[in-house]
Amino acid sequence: MKECIQWEYDLFVVQSLKGSLIENKAIQLLKNQLHSFIVNQADGFVDEELRVDLIILKNNIEICGIQVKPNTFNLMRQGIINFNKNANAKWGKPVFYLFYDDVENFTNVQEVISEINKL
Repeated sequence: MKECIQWEYDLFVVQSLKGSLIENKAIQLLKNQLHSFIVNQADGFVDEELRVDLIILKNNIEICGIQVKPNTFNLMRQGIINFNKNANAKWGKPVFYLFYDDVENFTNVQEVISEINKL
C-alpha cells in the first residue's frame, strides 16, 4: 500500500511540479529568442484537453502552440503519441513539440524557433 501511495504522489505531485518548472524554463528561453512574439502559458481546455502547454502570439493573434515533452515521449506507445497529436489537431493551429533531455536541456529549440519564424 505504501508503494502505491508513493507512486501516486510521484506521478501527480512531483511530476506536475517538474512539468511546471520545465514549462517555465521553456517560456523564458522562447521569450529570449522570439523577440517579436509573445509566449504565454496555456491553461484550461487548451492545456488539459488539446495538450498545448504554451501559446505563441504574433501581433496579439495566436499563431501556434508548443507542447513541452521529455525526449522519452518519442519512445512511448504509438497510441499515446497519436492521442496527443490528435488532441493538438483539434486546436486548428500548428503545435510544435519542444523536447528536453534527462538533465532538462532542450534538444530541438532551434528547429522549433525556425518553424515559428516561418509563420
